[in-house]
Amino acid sequence: MTGAPILLRAATRERRPWKNGGGRTSDVVVFPAGSGLDDFAWRISIADVEADGPFSVFPMAERHIVILAGTLRLRFDDRDRILSAGDAPFSFPGAAPVTGHPVDGPARDLNLMVRTDRCDGHLRIIAPGQARAGSPVTIVVAPRAATVTVDGATFALDAEDALLLLGPADIDSASPLILAELRPIA
Repeated sequence: MTGAPILLRAATRERRPWKNGGGRTSDVVVFPAGSGLDDFAWRISIADVEADGPFSVFPMAERHIVILAGTLRLRFDDRDRILSAGDAPFSFPGAAPVTGHPVDGPARDLNLMVRTDRCDGHLRIIAPGQARAGSPVTIVVAPRAATVTVDGATFALDAEDALLLLGPADIDSASPLILAELRPIA
């Protein structure tokens, strides 16, 4: 790994309105740093979906979502998709018209958005144990409090804390983790 992991504490995140104003979100990390909603290369955020409503539209972006709590029905023009905590990540175009419908109470989700002309990225959930992060940039998110070891350095993470890793790394945890793996397009 190039450089030490950067700890991104959930407790320090600011909540702000969604792009369409329909809810609130907090950025885990955005690249380039200081980018807004229209000029990021990639961004990871956590949002609460408390009521039915449209998702914000992000042309030229691919969205990847994993549910942290609750259940969310995504309604597209041609299909519905129900996602619950514990399900595999789900991907869809950021330009797609989609509405979110929380089922039996609010839902909380982690979003990775990547500009398809600047970056490739995806989310994956790793089971407890050892895993290898091989991308140039990896963000490790702890859905719940966890002790995580990265290349021999140990971190106590609170729920929704994250680690930013630059370069390949070995990861070990007794808890499941979410990895966002990113690779710039040359």
